[in-house]
Amino acid sequence: MRYLLYNLILDKARRDRAHKAQLRASEACEAALRDELRAEIEQIQRVRRAFLPRVEEHRPWYKLHRGRNAAAFLSFVSLPPEAFRELLTVFARHYDIKSGAGLPGRPTSVPKHAALGLVLAMYTNAHNMPRLCELFGVTMSTLSRIFPKAEAALALALADVPNAAVAWPTQATLQRFAAATEARSPEVSGVVGFVDVCTLAVQAPTVTDRRRFEDTDEAKWLDCDAVWGMLIVGVDGTLLWYKHNLPNFIDIALDVYEELEHTAADKLRPDHILVAPATFPVTSESDGRIETPLAAADDDDISISEKQGIASLLGAAEWGTAHIKRVYRKFGHPLPFDRELRRRRISNILRLYNFRLRSMGTSPLHAALTGGV
Repeated sequence: MRYLLYNLILDKARRDRAHKAQLRASEACEAALRDELRAEIEQIQRVRRAFLPRVEEHRPWYKLHRGRNAAAFLSFVSLPPEAFRELLTVFARHYDIKSGAGLPGRPTSVPKHAALGLVLAMYTNAHNMPRLCELFGVTMSTLSRIFPKAEAALALALADVPNAAVAWPTQATLQRFAAATEARSPEVSGVVGFVDVCTLAVQAPTVTDRRRFEDTDEAKWLDCDAVWGMLIVGVDGTLLWYKHNLPNFIDIALDVYEELEHTAADKLRPDHILVAPATFPVTSESDGRIETPLAAADDDDISISEKQGIASLLGAAEWGTAHIKRVYRKFGHPLPFDRELRRRRISNILRLYNFRLRSMGTSPLHAALTGGV
C-alpha cells in the first residue's frame, strides 16, 4: 500500500513538472511571437515614415490649407475656408498639448489648423488612420496621441460657437417656416419642422470591455449593437432639438417620446405643428403640436389632400439623418463602443452640421421649400 501511494505521489509530481515545462515553453513561444510581431510592426512603421512627406509644402493638407480653394475645402473638411477659419479661432483656445505639468515642451509637429483638419477630414470622408497619416504627413503614433485631444477640443469649441448651437428659433423665424411650407403646399398650414428618428450602428465590445462591464449596471450595453436618437429638423434644415446615444430599451424610448411631446407643447404656438413619422406614438401630452398625417389611409381626422401635401414636403429634398450621413460619412459607420467617446462624436457631428448649414446659408430642404431648386 505504501509502495502504491509512493508511486502515485511520484507520478503526480512528474505530471506537474511536465505541465510546468509545457507552460514555460508556451510562454516562451508567445513571447518570441510577440517580439517578432513587434519587430515587423516597427519595420512597417519605419517604411511608412520614410515615405511620408518631410516638407510641409509636399503634404496634401498643407497645400489645401495654403491654397484655400472653396470647393476643395468643402469636399475635404465639409466647411468653406471662411467657416473653417472661424472655427479654428475658437478651437485654438481649447487645443493645447504640453509635455507635462509646468513643462512648456518642444513645439508640436502638428499645428492647430492640421489638428482641426484631422478631425474634420475623418468625420467628412471617414478616412482610416493610415490614410490620415498620408494626407497630413504624421506618423501613426503621433496621430494616435493628438486625435483624441483634438476631438475633445472640437467639442469644447463647438459649444462656444453660436452658429453650432442646437436651439429653438424665435417665434418670428417659426412664422417664416410656416409660411414657407404653406407656399410650397397650400393644403398644409403651420408646419415648422419635422421629427426624424435615426439608428446608428455600434462597434462590438472588446474582451476588455466585457470584463469591465460584466456584473455591473452597464452590462446591458454589452449586447447593444446600435443606438438610436430623435431629431427635430427645422424648415431651414438645421437641428432644433435632439436626443441621441440611447439604447434600444422600451422604457427609455417612451421617456424620450414624452420629452419630445412636452418640448413641442412648450415651444410651439397652437397654430404651429411638427410632422412626425407614421409610427410616432402621439398622445395628448403634445397638445396637438405633433401630427402624423402619413399614419394610415383610414385616418378620418386628416384629409387626403393634407396627407399628399405633407408627403410633398417630406419628399422635397434630402433632410435629417439622411443628409447628415451624406455630408459626414463617419456618421453612417459603426460608432465606438465607449459611451462617452460615442456621445462626444455624435454631438460633434450634429453641431458641425448646424454650423455648416448656417455658415453656407442654405440647405437642400430649405432651398426646395422656398423655391431655390
